[in-house]
Amino acid sequence: MEGQAAARISPIDAATLGISVHGGQPYLITLAGVLGTGELVDAAGRPDAAAIRRLLARRIGGLPVLRQRAVRRDEAWWWEPQEPDLAAHVLVEEPGAGGRGFEAVCARLLMRPLPPDRPLWEIVLVPGARPGGCGIVIRFHHVIADGAHAVALVEGLFDPLPVTVESDAASPPSVAKAGAPAAGHPSRTAVLAYRLRQFLRPWIRSRVLLGPLGPRRDAAGASVDLDRLHHAAHAAGGTIGDAFVVAVGRGLAHAMRAGGERVPATVTVSQPVRLASHDGQLNAVGVMLVPVPLGGALRDAIERISRTTRAAKPVARASGTVIRSPAAARGFDAFARHQRLIAAVVSNVPGPSRRLSLAGSPLVELLPLAPLAGNVRVGVTAASYDGRLWIGVVTDAEHVAAASDVADRIAAALEELGT
Repeated sequence: MEGQAAARISPIDAATLGISVHGGQPYLITLAGVLGTGELVDAAGRPDAAAIRRLLARRIGGLPVLRQRAVRRDEAWWWEPQEPDLAAHVLVEEPGAGGRGFEAVCARLLMRPLPPDRPLWEIVLVPGARPGGCGIVIRFHHVIADGAHAVALVEGLFDPLPVTVESDAASPPSVAKAGAPAAGHPSRTAVLAYRLRQFLRPWIRSRVLLGPLGPRRDAAGASVDLDRLHHAAHAAGGTIGDAFVVAVGRGLAHAMRAGGERVPATVTVSQPVRLASHDGQLNAVGVMLVPVPLGGALRDAIERISRTTRAAKPVARASGTVIRSPAAARGFDAFARHQRLIAAVVSNVPGPSRRLSLAGSPLVELLPLAPLAGNVRVGVTAASYDGRLWIGVVTDAEHVAAASDVADRIAAALEELGT
């Protein structure tokens, strides 16, 4: 990196360095998955870690954001060039016992901070995560990337697209598309009214979904056929994203019942919305609050959610982000630890645009995992990939039903919709 100068981190990106999560969880984006057999993964699912490090070292050369560390000086945050030591950044960790050993590793990694004196990313290989498959857990601090940027970085680490593949092939349906959102111009009055309405929502009384976060996480995943879901959601008057949000409501209802609580008709969830990126910032995300039905007919709920999100999304994007600086992040963090406005964070990230492989080992499963924050004990993320919608659930293991149960309820609702 000879000749590369230090660069100041944008205030919005630097704000993510000021977000602390009660219970000690670092603020990371995690994309996990399973690699099938290939040149560097044997039939038992064991990787050739040294060869993978050599391969990734070459590819990281084209990803400058992975070759710099965040340093604090002169009352500001800066990117300082630093070549990563792949022996420290690409690790091997054996799975735990039982059928969900890989998920247990993912949950444990959600709570493990990244060393602050080096580039803020890490890859963990998990031998034998599945029969004949090796787990891979890719972790980025949020200062490096939001969800869309994280997927782009992962694509840069995996094998490049063969030149024989047609570049204009039809894209499969997806939950979200990367890139800047379509322009919208709500009035200042509309934006102000939208912001005020967010604080006038009914308070959420659940002590299962909201409260101080414990020191352990649980993680689980599920997937459903993407094309069938696309057609079912369209027939119900909505999108894949609308159907996903409605299905999450069924998972939240299960968590409340399992905790002995009465299930209300609706709860409000927070749904990130993509913003235009400015001045090289790596986090470009706003927030939209969506009331989600916890019961009733799925198709009716999708049509209702579709109306809500179509009206709210342009104004939510025009409102921008509330976390514009490290000082704002600290203030928001203090508020978020006691808020009663949102019950869960529900994220739709654009999945990889092609089927991925690493030295010929195909990525056969995807598990997108987002951090919990504030006092919110459930987070659900979806990403489209390889003809399926992949769902990742993270819960506070001390206070919420098993993440696998929540994931199963979400997947069951989506499967029901497609029948």
